[in-house]
Amino acid sequence: MNDKDILINNSDIFLNNSKFGLYGKITDYITKNINFDINFNGNLIANDIKSFIPKEFRSEVTGAGAVPLTVKVTGNDKNQDISFNIKGTPQNHVAILSVNELKNKTTEIKGDIKINGESLTFSNTGIFSNGTPIAYLKGGVKDLYKTPKLNLNFSTVKNISMVIPFFKKSDMIIGLNVDITGNALNPYLKGTVTIPSLKIPEMLTTLEDLSVSLNGLIARGKSTLKKLTSGGIVAENLTTDFNLTNNILYLKNFSGDAFEGKTSGNISYNIVNGHIGVEIKGSDMNAEKAIAGAAGIKNALSGKLGFNANVTLHGATDVEMMKNLKGKASFEITDGELGNVGRFENLILAQNLMSNPVLKAGIQSIRALPTIKNTSKFKTINGNLTFSNGWADLTPFKMSGSTMSYYITGKYNLINGTANVTVLGRISAEVVKLLGPLGELSASKLVSLIPGIGSTTAKLVQAITTNPYGEKISEIPPLSSESTNYKDFKVQLNGGIESTSSVKSFKWLSVCDTSEIESLTVKEQIQLTKDVMKETKDKINQEAKEAVQQKIDAINKQFADKRQEAQQANEELKNSVEGLKNLFKTPKQNPQPQTAEPEVKQLTEPQSLTGENSETGQN
Repeated sequence: MNDKDILINNSDIFLNNSKFGLYGKITDYITKNINFDINFNGNLIANDIKSFIPKEFRSEVTGAGAVPLTVKVTGNDKNQDISFNIKGTPQNHVAILSVNELKNKTTEIKGDIKINGESLTFSNTGIFSNGTPIAYLKGGVKDLYKTPKLNLNFSTVKNISMVIPFFKKSDMIIGLNVDITGNALNPYLKGTVTIPSLKIPEMLTTLEDLSVSLNGLIARGKSTLKKLTSGGIVAENLTTDFNLTNNILYLKNFSGDAFEGKTSGNISYNIVNGHIGVEIKGSDMNAEKAIAGAAGIKNALSGKLGFNANVTLHGATDVEMMKNLKGKASFEITDGELGNVGRFENLILAQNLMSNPVLKAGIQSIRALPTIKNTSKFKTINGNLTFSNGWADLTPFKMSGSTMSYYITGKYNLINGTANVTVLGRISAEVVKLLGPLGELSASKLVSLIPGIGSTTAKLVQAITTNPYGEKISEIPPLSSESTNYKDFKVQLNGGIESTSSVKSFKWLSVCDTSEIESLTVKEQIQLTKDVMKETKDKINQEAKEAVQQKIDAINKQFADKRQEAQQANEELKNSVEGLKNLFKTPKQNPQPQTAEPEVKQLTEPQSLTGENSETGQN
């Protein structure tokens, strides 16, 4: 340093463990003709760069080695030219965002900055891959030393492909053209962001043709989305207002088409911790498609679906999201039919019923009857769900149909699709009368159906009935047909909701008095069984006798017709004999004593099956 110039000779500057060299000169530093020519270069160690990244994002930043950095400043007290270059290679790099166009290539962030008084202008500034521009930054800043005012434009040369932070398997194709204006501390963004395709396999989510119109502070505006697929959920023609405030992206007043109906609501997404809040409702949806899409249960039931949900969730995968799902939802389905879930003909395949051969045979024979199948039709199904720890509490579900209604409580596992529920049901009398031994709770009738010792029959009665006391029978919805002739039942289900093996028990909600047969002595019980069997045998014999008698009557009629024909033939023969006698007579003058004529016997008829002898005649 002398009275005119300042010489900088390879001074070392450290940034954590990164070392930089500073050299150059400042000439005429005490006059108006001051000039700068300063060089700054060195290597930024990747870990040092990561230390400047907020903790919540550090796990998403990758790096290796040290990244070369060069800065050159020239100019005077009014005008300065600054050129900079940060170069990354496959061996030495830091990747804050994973961009496919930059992988395994020489990447440069470089540019020229010109400062004129209180104004700054960018030129030839952008991101380059193997020398080819990927994105440009243009424009400048005014009032540098007061309140900086931005007038910048950032745009991609063409669409680029990148990974979304926190979702390693994701792929987003994006193009930007954004103007950044206003106060540097609170900039105003205006422009467009287009995302032709976005795939997040961890969330089973894809987007098609997302267009974002920025028009506000930081990030605010409107967007349209042609198609969103999340698992089995498919929504189309979506529109929403959005803004980004305090690291939270808000999607407000979104609406669109889903499952042949409409959906709308609000969503918030914390870009730091990945927490999502959802307020959503649907109307006039196809229930079969919606349930298959949202829960993966095919052909569960049909009808028109409407719902409201207010939930929060977070996680890197769909399983984690289900584990962390919290909140509530309500729904209503109208004018539909049960499919693979909840049909009455499946409920009566309960293990306690199918273990009895007589009941099993009766059930198998009536399951396909139209009246039984018609119980699946309903007027309404509505319910409430509370989500926590991977489970949905059913609090409760209610169904009302013309021949069957339900009141359901319990839990459903969102991860493995199993349920542990109790069904209180009501079935119309016209269905009950088709159930044969299952519908008959009379001890004497069950004895006739299942002959045996009375105590065994009593146990069977008890096995298919349960005391209704304490059960919430009043909560069972009335039949929509307004019929008051019905029978109530209770079903326990534990396992996959589509599997009949999950139906553990089916019992009528009634008390059947079995004391009459339980209190009998063994001798009396055996006699009761004999009496019932005799009654059944007599009934069978009587029916058989009547059938045999009908056959006998038909045969007797045939023989009566034959007898009449024989009588006619006998009469004709008698007349023939008489004619012969007259033919051989000779006239005499004096009467002679009359001699006896030969006897001609009448044809004998066959004996009747009734045991009576046929008549005989003489000529």
